[in-house]
Amino acid sequence: MLKQRIKKFDNLILIFEKYIVIASVLAMLFLSFAQVVLRIFFNSGISSLDTFLRYLVMISSLFGSSMASYYVQHFRIEIFQRLSKKEQINKFLNIFSVVVSIIAVGIIFIYSLKFIPVEFDLKEVFESIKSLNFSSEYMIFFLPLIFFDMFCHTFFSLFNGEGDK
Repeated sequence: MLKQRIKKFDNLILIFEKYIVIASVLAMLFLSFAQVVLRIFFNSGISSLDTFLRYLVMISSLFGSSMASYYVQHFRIEIFQRLSKKEQINKFLNIFSVVVSIIAVGIIFIYSLKFIPVEFDLKEVFESIKSLNFSSEYMIFFLPLIFFDMFCHTFFSLFNGEGDK
């Protein structure tokens, strides 16, 4: 019962991530094409759009890596799995690599939370985006969200079993 709920919740997170990646890639394509057209045909462009596009690249790549942790394609110690032929040793090594991944992603999640106040202190960085009436300091909230997603996927892989996906 608990395994089914965990799988459902994990699948919901994956669907959410897919929509974000698709939306950000489409936005990157449209906005970068618009920027090129503005620069070629009108000799102008939106300077703060480049910064926004960098945030979109970061968001799409990190959500993509979060989806990789859903499919259990994250960090592995495959050399030990190839050297050992016993099923119990392989199972232990799989659990060990998942636990190491959970610890690593947990640490990164904690430090991404600590990074938010530092980013808010850098007001001069955000002045370049004011022409879009867009406050870029709120884009930094995607970092903890992404690393929390990675943490959830990696943690749930302990319950789902790596062969189920």
